[in-house]
Amino acid sequence: MVGLRLLCPFNRKYPCRELRIPESYRFLSLRFGRVNAGMKGGLVEAHIIGAVYNINGDCHCKAWDYDRQEILDFDDNVHNMKYKNIGKLALEVQGIRL
Repeated sequence: MVGLRLLCPFNRKYPCRELRIPESYRFLSLRFGRVNAGMKGGLVEAHIIGAVYNINGDCHCKAWDYDRQEILDFDDNVHNMKYKNIGKLALEVQGIRL
């Protein structure tokens, strides 16, 4: 696999974005959301795709941010994601071995 596609459900101008990377990189894909007490179900805040490009866990990501209704492009780290204060990702769930 050499690319991921991020679908942006409410963006008519840019309904999807792609992230293409060399084969040596590792992909990640996740949804970030929250559940409030007394709330039925949950609320998705962002869909995130990314590519880990070194053994330190540095990654380049794209996210569809529901609050902002826009696509964000940023660098982060899977061991302590700053975006939305996600923190450490469970790499074994993502199928990533560094």
